Amino acid sequence: MYGGAAGALSILLFLKGAETEWWLNALAAGFVLCFLFGWPKTITTDERGIECYWWWRPKIVIPWDEVEYAETGKVKGIEIVGAHARITFEGYNADQARFCKEVTTRSSVKKIMNPTEFTGLHL
Repeated sequence: MYGGAAGALSILLFLKGAETEWWLNALAAGFVLCFLFGWPKTITTDERGIECYWWWRPKIVIPWDEVEYAETGKVKGIEIVGAHARITFEGYNADQARFCKEVTTRSSVKKIMNPTEFTGLHL
């Protein structure tokens, strides 16, 4: 939905501009593209596991039984590491406390580690 609206806006801006102002249309289209690719990812949890998806990338799924460890990362983020994937819950994602509670309740991880105290897998 957002991609289609932004694409339509870019085409409209391109068609409305004169040929002498092509750079203004290119600047507006570039701004719209930056906005679209900067759109934050969506992270959901349910009874199956953790899902992370963007509108422009494939979905990443980590089942609860495949969560190996969780640690705090840069910029107040929490990195969940699974057997085949990683998901980072960044500071701009909403309700970090509830996400931590979901991870510690549903997975085998009982503590979200700080990287300075990480010494190996603690399952």
